[in-house]
Formats: sequence, C-alpha cells, structure tokens
Amino acid sequence: MTIKLLTPIELSQLIKVPEGTIANWRCQGSGPPYTKIGNRVRYSEADVTKWINGKYRDPADRAA
Repeated sequence: MTIKLLTPIELSQLIKVPEGTIANWRCQGSGPPYTKIGNRVRYSEADVTKWINGKYRDPADRAA
C-alpha cells in the first residue's frame, strides 16, 4: 500500500490557495486533516480528496 503525502507547498499548488491560508486553516482546524512527521506537516492525498469532496455544494440543492 502506497500513501501519497503532500507538503503544504504541494497542497497549496494543488488547490490554488496561498500556503499561508493552508497554515491558517490548520491552526483553526478547518482545513484538511494532516499529520506531523517529526516537525514536518504532511497531508494524505486521500484525506485531501475526502476533504475537498466534503466541501462540494450543488447550487441545485439550494432552497429558493
């Protein structure tokens, strides 16, 4: 089993938001799940995908 881990910079590039925003989300507990290996933050690609899918909003579901 291979687990793809992303650095904060890679995540930033992937979802097109500044790295500082990702750091803020991490501090607020509102970003994707992360792990620390030593003193380095890493994001599982699978967890990031789940987090992104959880953010999906369908405009058709919006009450009129």
